Amino acid sequence: MTRYSTTMWEAKAIDGKADQIIAWLSNSVVPQFVLRDPQCRTEVYRSADDRVVLIATGAAWSPQIPDIPDGLSERPPHQWHFEPCGASWTQEWPARAGTHTLPEDIIVRDIAYRESADAIDPSGNLLDLYLPGGADGPVPLVIWTMGSGFTAPSGRDVGEMFAAQLLPHGYAVAAVAVRGSYQAQFPAQKHDTLDAVAFLRRNAAQYSLDPKRFAYIGHSSGGWSAAVAGTEGHGESAVSAVIVLSAPSDIAAMDRQALPDAAQRIAAGKVEPDVVDVLPAFDGRHEAADSPEGMFLGGSVSSRRDQAVAASPALHVSAEGPPFLIAHGTEDEYVPFAQGATLYRALADAGRDVTFVVLAGGNHVASLPPWPSQIVEKATETRSVEGRVTTTSAVSGAGWSQILNFLDTHLAG
Repeated sequence: MTRYSTTMWEAKAIDGKADQIIAWLSNSVVPQFVLRDPQCRTEVYRSADDRVVLIATGAAWSPQIPDIPDGLSERPPHQWHFEPCGASWTQEWPARAGTHTLPEDIIVRDIAYRESADAIDPSGNLLDLYLPGGADGPVPLVIWTMGSGFTAPSGRDVGEMFAAQLLPHGYAVAAVAVRGSYQAQFPAQKHDTLDAVAFLRRNAAQYSLDPKRFAYIGHSSGGWSAAVAGTEGHGESAVSAVIVLSAPSDIAAMDRQALPDAAQRIAAGKVEPDVVDVLPAFDGRHEAADSPEGMFLGGSVSSRRDQAVAASPALHVSAEGPPFLIAHGTEDEYVPFAQGATLYRALADAGRDVTFVVLAGGNHVASLPPWPSQIVEKATETRSVEGRVTTTSAVSGAGWSQILNFLDTHLAG
């Protein structure tokens, strides 16, 4: 079923501030809606009495506007949400699983991949499945998990964006949530990651997926899930290719690797609004019990040293496993660039096939496709196979093209 929801947001501008509100909406809010849902439609307008109105309509999600910057509005803005709005449709599942051709793309939402231990909020163990229309027989699957600093079960976010890009190329997409740290601590998130892969493989025939062609992509703590699948996934939970975007890999090392001014950058708001919304209280520290990593481990990193080691994919690399593509910005305020470099070096030293894209000047979200053109111009790409560096060059593709080239190479039928 495709459902549409509309949010209408209104602010009464302080005299002379309407243009600043419009600029804030256009430059900081609307791009995040489009990032999450490329089909999102927005309209921003100004009334004669200096009210500024934003109308956003998106598929299967509820647009939420962040808090307006101080000093722009006479009163707190109003927000209304309408659902459903627009067209919707349903389709019966084909009777003969594994051999059918879907006449059009189909979305199956809220699939439980394991019984949730959280009866109040089971969203941490759900996935959404996007299947390409016109595919004759089993298709390769790309599993996607969005990050949240381990804090929230928001892994399905921007699944629509990945589906919009990958379904036309014949890939199915599974957007997978894992439990947040307020629901459970490590190793729950590791179990969720591997259980989701195993569930999809066990049910591959039902959804016409090719169980031999699974890839895992994730950003930030979602990239950690991808790395876990690529280093500790075996048998039913194994994958054939991994893409890790700006993810932690050696948790105990994060504090000493952090940018010296990370806290100041975050406090000054020199990061993307969506990141601030996910981790509003993060101050650049990774060691403390109330840091994202501390809440994930259940205590300060130094007091939970064994758990930190167990939760660090770079420390669990073996000689056997799928190829990796890693992309990381050198100016990442949230996950130090050295975390990506550490994972690359561990894989290369083990003789694995690994490509490392260095996004010079890129921050935490620079690795989310499409990569900013000014970052791509300065990016470099290094590939290591069987312990030998085979290429070091400008990147062979930017954002989606890089991802698609990697998937096409390693998930070829």
